[in-house]
Amino acid sequence: ADDPAASSDAALVAQAGRGEDRAFNTLVRAYAGFVHTLALRYLQNRADAEEVAQAVFLALWVAAPKWRPEAQLRTWLFKVTVNKCIDRARRARRWSWLRSGDMTAAFEATLPDPTPPASEAAEAASELARVRRAMAKLAPRQRMALMLVAEPELSGKDASAIMGVTPGAFEQLLVRGRKALRKVLEMDDE
Repeated sequence: ADDPAASSDAALVAQAGRGEDRAFNTLVRAYAGFVHTLALRYLQNRADAEEVAQAVFLALWVAAPKWRPEAQLRTWLFKVTVNKCIDRARRARRWSWLRSGDMTAAFEATLPDPTPPASEAAEAASELARVRRAMAKLAPRQRMALMLVAEPELSGKDASAIMGVTPGAFEQLLVRGRKALRKVLEMDDE
């Protein structure tokens, strides 16, 4: 069965490709939060995430006239966002998000609700910060593979397509990423 949202998205992209601003604005409203949140998770810096989100939607505007719906728009946006984040991190030649005060905000939604007692919340925040520090030490593609596999809406096939690798290569990235993460965490424990 065809996904009604996907066919609606394809129609909106086609309209945007013909220069219809209203259709493009509808797509931006529908996906801006998704793109910004993904960029923020990777870059850990609000300003950088906003710039990436703008670049992603500019890329959509440019691609719209030639759009061929071979993948769902959401998957395409995911892939473009990931690639723009990786490019931005490479270009900067630094991981500014390691020094960013915005790290906690990006992951607040992962904390359990209702709010646990202060001691449990502090322990959870400490563990989350420890894992974030360890993730920051991984190779960018391993880190991205681990982030993609944590996305509940993505299948392994979608995640491998986003990274531009075969499902087997994606699994290898995951294995190496998990092994490297365990090693960094173990070294942190010592």
